[in-house]
Amino acid sequence: VLLIGYTLLYCRRIQKDPTKALLYNEEGPAVSIAAAEGQAPEFTARRKAALGLLIAGFVVLIYLIGFRDMTSGARIGAYLIAMSIVVAAVNGQGYNAMADGFVEGVQSILVPSLVVGMAGGVLLILQQGNTLDAILYFAVNLLKGTSSVFAALMIYLFQFLFNFLVPSGTAQAATTMP
Repeated sequence: VLLIGYTLLYCRRIQKDPTKALLYNEEGPAVSIAAAEGQAPEFTARRKAALGLLIAGFVVLIYLIGFRDMTSGARIGAYLIAMSIVVAAVNGQGYNAMADGFVEGVQSILVPSLVVGMAGGVLLILQQGNTLDAILYFAVNLLKGTSSVFAALMIYLFQFLFNFLVPSGTAQAATTMP
């Protein structure tokens, strides 16, 4: 509540006098991007059609996931790639521009994807070898007969360390909750 109140007071003060802003005269990412690209592109009928198609594509995706049980990650990924190709074609981009945009997008998620994939592999090995169950059994047995405060601290420490073995919050909850 205090932080929200402070933020509202700060906003009112900046509205009255923008020179009192902490970042007044600072060039942030938005300023440098706008300066590098110049003026925003014109919102033509082709771009409006591409935007409408993009929105419609996401509405269809939500329908497919919610009502047609399309929960396979591979199917959703294939749908999104096909949708991006159609939207880019309607927007007037050529094959090279589409490929360049795809490569640029993949570059930003490549390393996190590899980390998640490797963590999934480690989790699979731990599960298949019943090592994960042994770790959890050992951790629970260590806490038997201890005070609730000490147990809470140790559970917190265990979850902190367990993050390295199982990075997914959902997988952690499914694995460690009784």
